[in-house]
Amino acid sequence: MGSWADGAILLTGATGLVGGELLPRLLAAAPHSTVYCLLRARDAAELERRTQELVAGASVPLRGAARVRGVAGDVRSADLGLGAARAELAREVRSVVHAAASTRFDQELDEARRSNVLGTRNVLAFAREAGAHLHHVSTAYVVGAGEDSFHNSYEQSKFEAEALVRGAARDLHTTVYRPSIIVGDSQSGRTAHFRVLYDPFKWVIYGKTSLLPCRPDVRVDVVPVDFVCDALVALGGRPDAAGATFLLSAGPERALAIGEILELAEPIVNGWLSARGQPTVAVPRIVSPDAATPELAELFALGAAVMRTHVPYMLHELLFDPRETERALGASGVRCPPLRDYLRVLLEFALERRFGTA
Repeated sequence: MGSWADGAILLTGATGLVGGELLPRLLAAAPHSTVYCLLRARDAAELERRTQELVAGASVPLRGAARVRGVAGDVRSADLGLGAARAELAREVRSVVHAAASTRFDQELDEARRSNVLGTRNVLAFAREAGAHLHHVSTAYVVGAGEDSFHNSYEQSKFEAEALVRGAARDLHTTVYRPSIIVGDSQSGRTAHFRVLYDPFKWVIYGKTSLLPCRPDVRVDVVPVDFVCDALVALGGRPDAAGATFLLSAGPERALAIGEILELAEPIVNGWLSARGQPTVAVPRIVSPDAATPELAELFALGAAVMRTHVPYMLHELLFDPRETERALGASGVRCPPLRDYLRVLLEFALERRFGTA
């Protein structure tokens, strides 16, 4: 193990934020290998259409497109929904990249487990049958998590899924990657969805709230998707990747406080809006839970009701130490840029697409 070029690759979650950016990088890292992408499809026509859309959306170079093969399936199905194709695929695949996940914070726990825990169990079964190296995309927010400290069903289900992977490491080559909050590409701003960091901007710009319930000095650890995918491919190709866990985070030095993010964002957002003749927006009023007056406490409660799934991350700082991963990346040249360097491209890309509603 240790080389992406050892054989075919199975990629789950190829239509998601991470999977879509991984696809062209995996093709480049394994220039003679086929990358099979597990896609939900009712019939052959839909599978072909979704495969073509995937190739186009992921900006796969023409020379690599022929090596992308869509396979109909679903991680939530016991055999990945592969049916008769499973045995043949297992003989060919030597690496499995499991990027499929439900990233919603507001799901019921049973539903989150169906995608994230059951899905991982089924992928593990296939990797074991294939004798393949499993590369599992987890989250940094499993660090320090415990039965009484999960913020939501996403964190708990990803914690449980990673526990399955760790248990399988006794008889299977596994590598775990733990990114922090993932945003769009640091060069283009491109993203497949506008969640988490984007949500407060969206709510303020489109009039859902004028309040931000947070502590302005809380720093947020954010990583661009291009860094996550470049790092995963570089680290996953190392001879010593099996058994390793890599934390893909910005770290304290590159993290920005919420107050700083707002200060940097205001001229970017309003400059973009005014250049197009659109009304500018006021900087949201920050209301802290430490506010002493009943009126401010009530305002905090109102804002927290709108942003209930996000508030835990806006009140308590959780930063991660990426130094061990940085040492492993070594001479690869892959480094995480600070958010202040690419916040403009993130916001302008989001504004041009009305945060996914255009």
